[in-house]
Parts: sequence; structure tokens; C-alpha cells
Amino acid sequence: MREDREIIERCQRGQTELMDLLIDRYRVPLYTQCCKLARSRVDADDLFQDTWVAALKNLGGFAPERRFWPWLVTICLNRYRDRYRKGRRWRRRIRTFFSGEEQDRELDQARSSWC
Repeated sequence: MREDREIIERCQRGQTELMDLLIDRYRVPLYTQCCKLARSRVDADDLFQDTWVAALKNLGGFAPERRFWPWLVTICLNRYRDRYRKGRRWRRRIRTFFSGEEQDRELDQARSSWC
């Protein structure tokens, strides 16, 4: 089994097919982390995907001498916080502009898109 450092260095040099090894290696622990953070399976799936997209997009700037797992978890936590903040901002706006049943309807609709 190849070490993370070797895989990352080779991916950074253009052997992007090796990214599948990283994804396979960290699929279960990352998805478990996403499930702990998210409120539903759908949100966990979205968070999992967003985390991998960001990680693979920024892999070129990753320092291979660092440990990969803490870096990946940090990305996951930052993505989760971004989603939470976005939801909080929308809830404030809805409460400011709507009232009564209209507010309840708008909040339900907004929750379905960002939880």
C-alpha cells in the first residue's frame, strides 16, 4: 500500500488517476465525519462531495510532508461552517422580511435547500 505522501506527490506531478487511491482510503472516515456534522444523510452526502471537490482542487498547494487526514478534516469543517453561516443569514433575512404563516412557509422552503 502506498503512503499518502507518495500518492500526493505523484498527483501533484500530474498522475491524477492516483487520486482514486486517496478517495478510497479516506471514504469511510470522511463520510463518518460528515454524518456527525450534518443533520441528514442528504446533507452529509453534499458535505462529503463538497469536501472532496475542494481537497482535490487544492491538492497542488498541499505540502506533502504534512499529514493528509487533518488537512481533509479541516476542509470538511470549513465547508460545514460555511453552509451553517449561509443558513443562519437566510433565516435572519426571512425573519426580517416576512411574518406569520408566510415566514413559516419561507423558512421551510429555505431549510430544504440548505438545512
